[in-house]
Amino acid sequence: MSLFISFIALAITIFLLYKKMPSVVILFSVGTLMILTAYMLESPIKLWPKSLILTTKSITDIFVKTNQNVGLMIMVIGGFIAFSKHIGASQALVDQATKPIQFLKNAPHLAAALMVPLGQLLFICIPSAAGLGMLLMMTIFPVLINLGVTKPTAVSAIALTTAIGVGPASALSASAANILNVPVVHYFTQYQWGLFWTTSLFMMIVFYFTNKHYDQKEIPQTIASTKESTTESSPKAPKIYALLPILPLLMLILFSGLIPGIPLIKELNTTTALFMGFGLSVIFELIRLKDLRKVFSSVSIFWDGMSSIFKKVVILIIAAETFANGLIALGFIDQIVSLSQFFQAHTVGLILTIIIFVTSTLMGSGNAAFFAFGPLIPNIAKKLGIDAPSLLVQMNFSANLGRTISPISGILIALSEISGVDVNQIVKRNLFPIILSLFFMLIISAYTL
Repeated sequence: MSLFISFIALAITIFLLYKKMPSVVILFSVGTLMILTAYMLESPIKLWPKSLILTTKSITDIFVKTNQNVGLMIMVIGGFIAFSKHIGASQALVDQATKPIQFLKNAPHLAAALMVPLGQLLFICIPSAAGLGMLLMMTIFPVLINLGVTKPTAVSAIALTTAIGVGPASALSASAANILNVPVVHYFTQYQWGLFWTTSLFMMIVFYFTNKHYDQKEIPQTIASTKESTTESSPKAPKIYALLPILPLLMLILFSGLIPGIPLIKELNTTTALFMGFGLSVIFELIRLKDLRKVFSSVSIFWDGMSSIFKKVVILIIAAETFANGLIALGFIDQIVSLSQFFQAHTVGLILTIIIFVTSTLMGSGNAAFFAFGPLIPNIAKKLGIDAPSLLVQMNFSANLGRTISPISGILIALSEISGVDVNQIVKRNLFPIILSLFFMLIISAYTL
């Protein structure tokens, strides 16, 4: 019954979003109704008023959790972007970063494609999809635009940097290593690394040709959007200001624990690094302007940026999170797990991988599906005589790949709102690279793992 209701809710949501109904209202409303329905199915009729209270409590928890974690981080990034642009640091970064790579102006699609594997390497150090995506929007996006890359292509490239979540710091990697009872570094080096770099390079190639095709097909719109981005005026700032926007990114990489000789600093998360970068930017402005009143007045730009991002991005992420929680409350994941016992041995790996891929696309998150299926894999593998590590790593990859083309995933919502590129445009451009990479990954893992 609950699985049937889940599919009805999904169908209604897809239909209403297709009809261009307000996405925040649709996702939030349908998600809330699913949570309420789940409580009502569990309770006698006389306790239904309590279900309403429990539903409201669940929604409140989602607001609190999102604003404490990814919501705050995204708001701080929005504030830092606004302040960096205001003091001219963003333009200084573009000016300095594009000088040594001017030759790529003649090959903008190559510049965007190269960002895919390079960004995925950064994702190993900074395993927060929303965090890395927004940091790249602040640093790499304006550089790509200055090189002649169209907005949709630049945003699609940044979205793909979070498509393969591997490495010791990844939550999915830690979960898989724990299930296999092996050190997470061993899991990364033995099972993820070879599959990572081959899939990443393959994805880069497919991305290059796919987005080149779309840009040629949609050239009037994409050229216009690029010109709009490159003609924005920014104040002139000293060359040293080019370091300010990338400082949080550099700190997160430096103290990630993956660089030999430099210890991991667990307390340094994305939000903390951004606040440190903002504080240093204010100090630079004080030294340059020597006007305390003027500098402190400009700090309001930071708060304005935070509030703007909350209104545009965070509230949409909360709505998407409510929708995903509604599916979980109805037992969508549990029902899918229960159905997995009927799979045939020779197809179980392929089917489980595709199920996780589809589920993560529908829910905008790969974690829920992987955490539900993962603990079952050792027993399933033992009964069916298949290799547990290879199956887990396939599921690990598919969870991230599916999330990358979900129009309700936090990362795509954030990138869409910041760039002004419609989220469906990002999904459309990355659908082909993601689908082909999924099957490429399955073929490679079948022969190498």
